[in-house]
Order: sequence, then structure tokens, then C-alpha cells
Amino acid sequence: MKRLLFLIFIIPFYLHAQDTIYCDAYPKGVQSDRVLNLLDILDKKITLKKGDIEIIIDQDEIIQIKNNTVKYNNPNYKSSGLLVVPTEIVSGKMYYTEVIEAKGVKKADLYNALKGLPNSNVTFVPLATDELEKSSLTYRAVSNVKFAGDLYTMFWTIKLWFKDEKIKYEMSDFRLFFSEDKKINMLGNTNYSSNATNIKNDPLEKYYTRSHRKRFTEFWNTNLDNINSSISTIKNSVSRVKTNNDW
Repeated sequence: MKRLLFLIFIIPFYLHAQDTIYCDAYPKGVQSDRVLNLLDILDKKITLKKGDIEIIIDQDEIIQIKNNTVKYNNPNYKSSGLLVVPTEIVSGKMYYTEVIEAKGVKKADLYNALKGLPNSNVTFVPLATDELEKSSLTYRAVSNVKFAGDLYTMFWTIKLWFKDEKIKYEMSDFRLFFSEDKKINMLGNTNYSSNATNIKNDPLEKYYTRSHRKRFTEFWNTNLDNINSSISTIKNSVSRVKTNNDW
């Protein structure tokens, strides 16, 4: 306790604006959005404002805070065992990317094979094509998921980049959408809302807090299953064109 008081009141412990916080939900790190000091670290939670989302990190979730000159290690950290998704360090938003090799397959063949992905539990809506160079495709992926007793729609952007013998995918801009008629409530009363429709259109990261991941495991497992399904669809399409190319 004496040592802690000494640190708080005698030694200023300032971290630069680009400190990287490593924590339970962001094991690869997320950059802070402001200057942190020791009081921030010892508070119950740190809130980072990142565009249209807020990242809330509980103090006991912190693993380590780093910059070029200062390191802070949390001696009380213990993993929660909750699921983790890949995220960008700067934005804190979900981001999937991978390069898939396709030895011996030309760029145009890869492009044509992935122009029109088959729908399953995920629907692929074409947003942009590149018929001239055959170097890129953009889709909106759409899937359904139950959340808090209602059926929501999750959608995200898939960008595909093509070169001879390889393809790169990027998945980002994950959002959760819900629309509900609010003219009549469960008691039969009408006009209890000034809006005819209750619409939610939130970044999925809004529900990536520790409490959400703990309470709504089925919701998150379904989302990850759908994301992985879309990745499998891309890889299977590449595998088919590789097989056809062999013959």
C-alpha cells in the first residue's frame, strides 16, 4: 500500500497518446485515444472513444500497457477464457484478412470463380466489380442472428483482391441491424412510441464488452460461425478453380 501511494503521489506516471493496451479482449493490442496516467490505469475501467464505438476495458482485464519508453504489467491479470475476435490496433474494430495461394491459376480465372459466391447461411450481395482489370470484387455479407430474444441481421463488407496465383480477402465494417414495428405494444396500447419503427443499426463492436461476451455466448458463437462460413465459401471457391485448372 505504501508503495502504491508513493507511485500515485510522488512519481507521475504518464503514458503517451499512442500507448498500446493489451487486454483480455484485445490480446494483440489497441491504441489509446488520449494521454493516460497512473490514475487511469488504477481506475475500475478505461473507456476509449474510437469513432462510433466506445471500448470499455475493465482494470483487471489489462495485461500490459506499452510504449517506446514505459511498460506497465498487471500483476493481477487472469484470463477470462471468453472468446476473442481479430481486431485492428488503431481502430479497435473487427478485421479479418488472409492471403490464399492458388498456384498456377491466373488472376482472371480466380476473379471469375469468385464473381458470384453461393449463398448458404450467409447471403453475398455484390457491391462492386472490376471487369476491366479483374483485380477486385466487393460484397456485402448478410446473415441472421438471435439477440436478446429478437432476430437481428448482421452484415459486413468483404473485399477480394486478385493477383496471379493468389487472392487476398478483407472483412470489416461489421454491423448489427434490427427493425421493429412500434405501433402496438404487448398490452395492446397504440402510439406508445413517437416513431413508427424502432431501428437499430450499431457497430458489432458495441457488443464486444466483457459483459456482452459473457452473457450472450450463443449470439457471439453464431456470429463467428457465420463469419467462418463466409471464409470457407471463399476458400472452397478457390479450391474448385485450382482443381479445374489441374485438369
